[in-house]
Amino acid sequence: AADGMRFTQCYAGSPVGNASRAVMLTGMHSGHCYIRGNRGIPLRGADLIIPMYLRGTRKYETIALGKWNLGGKGTKGAPFEKGFNHWVGFVDQVHANNHYPTFVWRYEPGIRGINSWNGDVQIHANHGRRAIYSTDLLTKAALNTIRIYRPSWETSFRPFFLYLSYTAPHANNELARKTGQGMEVPNDYPYTREKWPRAEKNKAAMITRLDNAVGQIVAKLKGYKMEEDTIIFFTSDNGPHQEGGNDPAFFRSAGPFRGIKRSLNEGGLRVPMIVRWTGKIKANSVSKQAFPFWDIMPTILQIARIPMPPEIDGISLMPTLIGLPQKQQHDYLYWESHDHENGSQQAARK
Repeated sequence: AADGMRFTQCYAGSPVGNASRAVMLTGMHSGHCYIRGNRGIPLRGADLIIPMYLRGTRKYETIALGKWNLGGKGTKGAPFEKGFNHWVGFVDQVHANNHYPTFVWRYEPGIRGINSWNGDVQIHANHGRRAIYSTDLLTKAALNTIRIYRPSWETSFRPFFLYLSYTAPHANNELARKTGQGMEVPNDYPYTREKWPRAEKNKAAMITRLDNAVGQIVAKLKGYKMEEDTIIFFTSDNGPHQEGGNDPAFFRSAGPFRGIKRSLNEGGLRVPMIVRWTGKIKANSVSKQAFPFWDIMPTILQIARIPMPPEIDGISLMPTLIGLPQKQQHDYLYWESHDHENGSQQAARK
Protein backbone atom coordinates (compact mmCIF):
# COMPACT_ATOMS: atom_id res chain seq x y z
CA ALA A 1 0.00 0.00 0.00
CA ALA A 2 2.89 2.36 0.72
CA ASP A 3 3.98 2.09 -2.92
CA GLY A 4 0.58 2.55 -4.54
CA MET A 5 -2.92 4.01 -4.31
CA ARG A 6 -5.42 2.72 -1.75
CA PHE A 7 -9.11 3.06 -2.56
CA THR A 8 -11.47 3.54 0.39
CA GLN A 9 -14.63 3.00 -1.67
CA CYS A 10 -13.98 -0.18 -3.62
CA TYR A 11 -17.02 -2.40 -4.08
CA ALA A 12 -17.01 -6.10 -4.90
CA GLY A 13 -19.14 -7.20 -7.81
CA SER A 14 -21.28 -9.35 -5.54
CA PRO A 15 -21.46 -10.44 -1.89
CA VAL A 16 -20.32 -13.95 -2.97
CA GLY A 17 -17.18 -15.03 -4.77
CA ASN A 18 -18.27 -16.63 -8.06
CA ALA A 19 -20.51 -13.76 -9.12
CA SER A 20 -17.99 -11.16 -7.95
CA ARG A 21 -15.25 -12.67 -10.09
CA ALA A 22 -17.58 -12.84 -13.09
CA VAL A 23 -18.39 -9.13 -12.69
CA MET A 24 -14.70 -8.24 -12.46
CA LEU A 25 -13.75 -10.20 -15.57
CA THR A 26 -16.72 -9.19 -17.78
CA GLY A 27 -16.98 -5.50 -16.83
CA MET A 28 -20.74 -5.91 -16.33
CA HIS A 29 -22.53 -5.31 -13.02
CA SER A 30 -24.56 -8.13 -11.52
CA GLY A 31 -27.81 -6.82 -13.01
CA HIS A 32 -26.41 -7.66 -16.45
CA CYS A 33 -23.75 -10.29 -15.74
CA TYR A 34 -24.96 -13.85 -16.37
CA ILE A 35 -23.56 -15.25 -13.09
CA ARG A 36 -25.30 -13.73 -10.06
CA GLY A 37 -24.71 -16.26 -7.30
CA ASN A 38 -22.60 -19.14 -6.01
CA ARG A 39 -24.49 -21.99 -7.68
CA GLY A 40 -21.61 -23.13 -9.90
CA ILE A 41 -23.10 -21.72 -13.12
CA PRO A 42 -20.37 -21.40 -15.79
CA LEU A 43 -19.64 -18.46 -18.03
CA ARG A 44 -21.26 -18.75 -21.46
CA GLY A 45 -19.53 -18.70 -24.81
CA ALA A 46 -20.92 -15.21 -25.38
CA ASP A 47 -19.32 -13.84 -22.20
CA LEU A 48 -16.15 -11.94 -23.15
CA ILE A 49 -13.60 -11.44 -20.38
CA ILE A 50 -10.35 -9.52 -19.90
CA PRO A 51 -7.80 -12.06 -21.26
CA MET A 52 -9.81 -12.56 -24.46
CA TYR A 53 -9.28 -8.90 -25.35
CA LEU A 54 -5.64 -8.84 -24.25
CA ARG A 55 -4.71 -12.02 -26.06
CA GLY A 56 -6.65 -11.21 -29.21
CA THR A 57 -5.72 -7.56 -29.68
CA ARG A 58 -2.31 -7.11 -28.04
CA LYS A 59 -1.05 -10.70 -28.14
CA TYR A 60 -0.53 -10.92 -24.40
CA GLU A 61 0.51 -14.15 -22.74
CA THR A 62 -2.45 -14.85 -20.46
CA ILE A 63 -2.01 -16.95 -17.33
CA ALA A 64 -4.50 -17.91 -14.63
CA LEU A 65 -3.39 -19.41 -11.32
CA GLY A 66 -5.56 -20.60 -8.46
CA LYS A 67 -9.27 -20.48 -7.78
CA TRP A 68 -11.44 -20.34 -10.93
CA ASN A 69 -15.06 -21.37 -10.15
CA LEU A 70 -16.47 -20.06 -13.46
CA GLY A 71 -16.72 -23.23 -15.51
CA GLY A 72 -15.21 -26.66 -15.76
CA LYS A 73 -15.08 -29.69 -17.98
CA GLY A 74 -17.46 -29.60 -20.91
CA THR A 75 -18.47 -25.95 -20.43
CA LYS A 76 -17.71 -22.73 -22.29
CA GLY A 77 -16.52 -21.24 -19.01
CA ALA A 78 -13.34 -23.29 -18.71
CA PRO A 79 -10.23 -21.06 -18.42
CA PHE A 80 -8.81 -22.14 -21.78
CA GLU A 81 -12.17 -21.33 -23.42
CA LYS A 82 -12.05 -17.79 -22.00
CA GLY A 83 -8.72 -16.52 -23.30
CA PHE A 84 -6.18 -18.05 -20.91
CA ASN A 85 -3.47 -19.97 -22.70
CA HIS A 86 -1.91 -21.25 -19.46
CA TRP A 87 -3.73 -22.35 -16.31
CA VAL A 88 -2.90 -24.12 -13.05
CA GLY A 89 -5.48 -24.25 -10.32
CA PHE A 90 -8.80 -25.34 -8.90
CA VAL A 91 -11.88 -25.64 -11.05
CA ASP A 92 -14.49 -25.29 -8.29
CA GLN A 93 -14.77 -23.90 -4.78
CA VAL A 94 -14.94 -27.29 -3.03
CA HIS A 95 -11.56 -28.15 -4.55
CA ALA A 96 -10.15 -24.67 -3.92
CA ASN A 97 -11.25 -24.48 -0.29
CA ASN A 98 -8.97 -27.38 0.65
CA HIS A 99 -5.74 -25.57 1.51
CA TYR A 100 -3.76 -28.82 1.16
CA PRO A 101 -4.97 -30.05 -2.25
CA THR A 102 -3.95 -33.48 -3.47
CA PHE A 103 -3.97 -32.35 -7.10
CA VAL A 104 -4.37 -29.29 -9.32
CA TRP A 105 -5.67 -28.96 -12.87
CA ARG A 106 -3.20 -27.77 -15.47
CA TYR A 107 -3.59 -26.60 -19.04
CA GLU A 108 -0.48 -26.00 -21.13
CA PRO A 109 -0.97 -26.17 -24.92
CA GLY A 110 1.56 -28.30 -26.68
CA ILE A 111 2.67 -30.30 -23.64
CA ARG A 112 1.48 -33.86 -24.13
CA GLY A 113 -0.82 -35.23 -21.48
CA ILE A 114 -1.75 -31.97 -19.78
CA ASN A 115 -3.53 -30.08 -22.54
CA SER A 116 -6.97 -31.37 -21.60
CA TRP A 117 -9.17 -31.89 -18.57
CA ASN A 118 -7.55 -35.30 -18.12
CA GLY A 119 -4.39 -33.47 -17.18
CA ASP A 120 -4.63 -33.27 -13.40
CA VAL A 121 -1.26 -32.94 -11.69
CA GLN A 122 -0.97 -34.94 -8.47
CA ILE A 123 0.56 -33.35 -5.37
CA HIS A 124 1.86 -36.57 -3.86
CA ALA A 125 3.23 -34.85 -0.76
CA ASN A 126 -0.35 -34.06 0.29
CA HIS A 127 -1.61 -37.64 -0.01
CA GLY A 128 -2.23 -38.74 3.56
CA ARG A 129 -0.61 -35.67 5.12
CA ARG A 130 -0.55 -31.88 5.02
CA ALA A 131 2.73 -30.81 3.42
CA ILE A 132 2.20 -28.20 0.68
CA TYR A 133 -0.05 -25.24 1.49
CA SER A 134 -2.01 -23.82 -1.45
CA THR A 135 -0.91 -20.21 -0.81
CA ASP A 136 2.73 -21.29 -0.99
CA LEU A 137 2.06 -23.43 -4.07
CA LEU A 138 0.40 -20.58 -5.96
CA THR A 139 3.11 -18.12 -4.95
CA LYS A 140 5.79 -20.44 -6.33
CA ALA A 141 3.79 -20.76 -9.55
CA ALA A 142 3.45 -16.96 -9.79
CA LEU A 143 7.18 -16.44 -9.28
CA ASN A 144 7.91 -19.00 -11.99
CA THR A 145 5.42 -17.27 -14.29
CA ILE A 146 7.23 -13.96 -13.90
CA ARG A 147 10.57 -15.66 -14.53
CA ILE A 148 9.33 -17.46 -17.65
CA TYR A 149 7.28 -14.66 -19.20
CA ARG A 150 9.39 -11.64 -18.32
CA PRO A 151 10.18 -9.57 -21.42
CA SER A 152 13.06 -11.21 -23.27
CA TRP A 153 14.09 -12.43 -26.68
CA GLU A 154 12.65 -15.84 -25.77
CA THR A 155 9.20 -14.31 -25.21
CA SER A 156 9.53 -11.89 -28.15
CA PHE A 157 9.07 -9.15 -25.54
CA ARG A 158 5.36 -9.92 -25.38
CA PRO A 159 3.54 -8.54 -22.32
CA PHE A 160 1.75 -10.89 -19.95
CA PHE A 161 -1.46 -10.81 -17.90
CA LEU A 162 -1.47 -12.85 -14.70
CA TYR A 163 -4.75 -13.55 -12.91
CA LEU A 164 -3.63 -14.84 -9.51
CA SER A 165 -6.53 -15.98 -7.35
CA TYR A 166 -5.56 -17.15 -3.87
CA THR A 167 -7.98 -19.09 -1.68
CA ALA A 168 -6.75 -17.59 1.62
CA PRO A 169 -8.20 -16.34 3.88
CA HIS A 170 -11.29 -18.35 2.88
CA ALA A 171 -12.19 -21.15 5.29
CA ASN A 172 -12.07 -24.81 4.38
CA ASN A 173 -15.83 -25.22 4.66
CA GLU A 174 -15.76 -29.00 4.28
CA LEU A 175 -13.22 -29.35 7.12
CA ALA A 176 -15.26 -26.96 9.25
CA ARG A 177 -18.35 -29.10 8.90
CA LYS A 178 -16.40 -32.08 10.22
CA THR A 179 -14.35 -30.43 12.97
CA GLY A 180 -15.89 -27.00 13.59
CA GLN A 181 -12.61 -25.32 12.63
CA GLY A 182 -11.90 -24.46 9.00
CA MET A 183 -9.34 -21.64 9.19
CA GLU A 184 -6.64 -23.90 7.77
CA VAL A 185 -3.01 -22.76 7.95
CA PRO A 186 0.36 -24.49 8.64
CA ASN A 187 0.80 -22.64 11.95
CA ASP A 188 -0.46 -19.54 13.72
CA TYR A 189 2.91 -17.73 13.84
CA PRO A 190 3.44 -14.84 14.64
CA TYR A 191 0.24 -14.84 16.72
CA THR A 192 0.86 -18.00 18.74
CA ARG A 193 1.06 -16.20 22.08
CA GLU A 194 -1.95 -13.98 21.52
CA LYS A 195 -4.89 -14.73 23.79
CA TRP A 196 -7.27 -14.99 20.87
CA PRO A 197 -9.58 -17.81 19.82
CA ARG A 198 -7.84 -20.37 17.65
CA ALA A 199 -9.82 -19.44 14.53
CA GLU A 200 -8.79 -15.78 14.86
CA LYS A 201 -5.11 -16.65 15.29
CA ASN A 202 -5.32 -18.81 12.20
CA LYS A 203 -7.13 -16.16 10.19
CA ALA A 204 -4.50 -13.56 11.09
CA ALA A 205 -1.76 -16.04 10.17
CA MET A 206 -3.43 -16.75 6.81
CA ILE A 207 -3.55 -13.05 5.99
CA THR A 208 0.05 -12.50 7.09
CA ARG A 209 1.16 -15.42 4.92
CA LEU A 210 -0.74 -13.94 1.98
CA ASP A 211 0.85 -10.54 2.62
CA ASN A 212 4.30 -12.14 2.60
CA ALA A 213 3.43 -13.90 -0.67
CA VAL A 214 2.54 -10.60 -2.33
CA GLY A 215 5.83 -9.21 -1.04
CA GLN A 216 7.72 -12.01 -2.76
CA ILE A 217 5.97 -11.25 -6.04
CA VAL A 218 6.79 -7.54 -5.81
CA ALA A 219 10.41 -8.40 -4.98
CA LYS A 220 10.61 -10.65 -8.05
CA LEU A 221 9.35 -7.83 -10.27
CA LYS A 222 11.94 -5.51 -8.75
CA GLY A 223 14.65 -8.09 -9.33
CA TYR A 224 13.82 -8.21 -13.03
CA LYS A 225 13.47 -4.40 -13.20
CA MET A 226 9.84 -4.76 -14.30
CA GLU A 227 8.26 -2.41 -11.75
CA GLU A 228 7.64 0.49 -14.11
CA ASP A 229 6.09 -1.79 -16.72
CA THR A 230 3.83 -3.77 -14.39
CA ILE A 231 0.57 -2.68 -12.78
CA ILE A 232 -0.73 -4.68 -9.80
CA PHE A 233 -4.35 -4.73 -8.60
CA PHE A 234 -4.86 -6.27 -5.16
CA THR A 235 -8.37 -6.80 -3.83
CA SER A 236 -10.87 -9.26 -2.32
CA ASP A 237 -14.01 -10.72 -3.88
CA ASN A 238 -16.45 -10.01 -1.03
CA GLY A 239 -16.76 -8.90 2.58
CA PRO A 240 -15.65 -10.97 5.60
CA HIS A 241 -17.19 -14.40 6.20
CA GLN A 242 -18.22 -16.24 9.35
CA GLU A 243 -17.54 -19.80 8.18
CA GLY A 244 -14.87 -22.04 9.66
CA GLY A 245 -15.28 -20.79 13.22
CA ASN A 246 -14.28 -17.27 12.22
CA ASP A 247 -16.02 -14.34 13.94
CA PRO A 248 -15.91 -11.28 11.64
CA ALA A 249 -16.65 -9.02 14.61
CA PHE A 250 -13.47 -10.06 16.45
CA PHE A 251 -11.15 -7.91 14.32
CA ARG A 252 -14.00 -5.66 13.12
CA SER A 253 -13.27 -7.06 9.67
CA ALA A 254 -16.15 -5.13 8.08
CA GLY A 255 -14.98 -1.90 9.70
CA PRO A 256 -17.86 0.38 10.67
CA PHE A 257 -20.22 -1.17 8.13
CA ARG A 258 -23.26 -3.36 8.60
CA GLY A 259 -23.33 -6.83 7.05
CA ILE A 260 -20.82 -9.47 6.01
CA LYS A 261 -20.41 -11.88 3.08
CA ARG A 262 -23.73 -12.74 1.37
CA SER A 263 -25.22 -9.40 2.44
CA LEU A 264 -25.84 -6.48 0.07
CA ASN A 265 -25.14 -4.05 2.89
CA GLU A 266 -21.84 -2.15 2.82
CA GLY A 267 -20.10 -4.75 4.98
CA GLY A 268 -20.77 -7.46 2.42
CA LEU A 269 -19.56 -5.39 -0.54
CA ARG A 270 -16.91 -2.90 0.60
CA VAL A 271 -13.49 -4.46 0.03
CA PRO A 272 -9.84 -3.38 -0.02
CA MET A 273 -8.28 -2.21 -3.28
CA ILE A 274 -4.65 -1.26 -3.76
CA VAL A 275 -3.22 -0.44 -7.19
CA ARG A 276 0.54 -0.18 -7.70
CA TRP A 277 2.31 1.12 -10.80
CA THR A 278 5.77 2.48 -10.12
CA GLY A 279 6.42 5.81 -11.77
CA LYS A 280 2.78 6.31 -12.79
CA ILE A 281 0.71 6.06 -9.59
CA LYS A 282 1.60 8.30 -6.67
CA ALA A 283 3.05 6.23 -3.85
CA ASN A 284 1.23 6.08 -0.51
CA SER A 285 -1.82 7.85 -1.92
CA VAL A 286 -5.48 7.42 -0.93
CA SER A 287 -8.50 7.88 -3.19
CA LYS A 288 -12.17 8.26 -2.26
CA GLN A 289 -13.19 7.60 -5.87
CA ALA A 290 -15.84 4.87 -6.03
CA PHE A 291 -14.28 1.78 -7.60
CA PRO A 292 -16.81 -0.99 -8.31
CA PHE A 293 -15.47 -4.26 -9.67
CA TRP A 294 -16.99 -3.68 -13.10
CA ASP A 295 -14.53 -0.81 -13.58
CA ILE A 296 -11.51 -3.12 -13.40
CA MET A 297 -11.91 -4.46 -16.94
CA PRO A 298 -12.21 -1.09 -18.74
CA THR A 299 -9.34 0.31 -16.67
CA ILE A 300 -7.08 -2.54 -17.76
CA LEU A 301 -8.20 -2.23 -21.38
CA GLN A 302 -7.40 1.49 -21.47
CA ILE A 303 -3.99 0.87 -19.94
CA ALA A 304 -3.39 -1.74 -22.67
CA ARG A 305 -4.70 0.69 -25.34
CA ILE A 306 -7.59 -1.54 -26.34
CA PRO A 307 -10.90 0.04 -27.44
CA MET A 308 -13.77 -0.24 -24.97
CA PRO A 309 -16.50 -2.75 -25.85
CA PRO A 310 -19.83 -0.88 -25.95
CA GLU A 311 -21.86 -3.43 -23.99
CA ILE A 312 -20.02 -3.21 -20.64
CA ASP A 313 -21.18 -1.22 -17.61
CA GLY A 314 -17.76 -0.22 -16.32
CA ILE A 315 -15.75 2.94 -16.88
CA SER A 316 -11.99 3.37 -16.93
CA LEU A 317 -10.45 4.78 -13.76
CA MET A 318 -7.06 5.26 -15.38
CA PRO A 319 -7.33 9.07 -14.98
CA THR A 320 -7.71 8.65 -11.21
CA LEU A 321 -4.75 6.29 -11.08
CA ILE A 322 -2.37 8.68 -12.83
CA GLY A 323 -3.57 11.80 -11.03
CA LEU A 324 -5.83 13.34 -13.68
CA PRO A 325 -9.44 14.53 -13.19
CA GLN A 326 -11.93 11.65 -13.34
CA LYS A 327 -14.50 13.23 -15.65
CA GLN A 328 -16.50 10.09 -16.34
CA GLN A 329 -18.55 8.92 -13.35
CA HIS A 330 -21.32 6.41 -12.71
CA ASP A 331 -24.84 7.76 -12.23
CA TYR A 332 -25.41 4.90 -9.79
CA LEU A 333 -23.97 1.56 -8.65
CA TYR A 334 -26.18 -1.52 -8.78
CA TRP A 335 -26.11 -5.11 -7.52
CA GLU A 336 -28.30 -8.19 -7.75
CA SER A 337 -27.66 -11.42 -5.91
CA HIS A 338 -29.53 -14.67 -6.51
CA ASP A 339 -28.17 -17.31 -4.20
CA HIS A 340 -29.46 -20.61 -2.85
CA GLU A 341 -28.59 -19.58 0.71
CA ASN A 342 -29.97 -16.03 0.88
CA GLY A 343 -32.47 -15.86 -1.96
CA SER A 344 -32.75 -12.79 -4.20
CA GLN A 345 -31.48 -9.35 -3.18
CA GLN A 346 -31.05 -6.00 -4.91
CA ALA A 347 -29.16 -2.88 -3.90
CA ALA A 348 -28.21 0.47 -5.42
CA ARG A 349 -25.99 3.35 -4.43
CA LYS A 350 -26.47 6.81 -5.86
